[in-house]
Amino acid sequence: MAPVRKNKLKKEALSSMETEKDINEETTSIEKKVNKEKEAKIGKRGRPAKPKRSENVEFFSKNL
Repeated sequence: MAPVRKNKLKKEALSSMETEKDINEETTSIEKKVNKEKEAKIGKRGRPAKPKRSENVEFFSKNL
């Protein structure tokens, strides 16, 4: 009986580790996306990047 219980516990531990690993991978991918977005907004020199032409058109059309 003891070896069966031990194997069952090992399987449960491995499955929990796999889900934890998946969660960690998801959070790191989300963090990378957020960092890329921040970098795109700020630009490499520490000031906001110039908006693209389409964004300019939308901005000025809202002001009119």
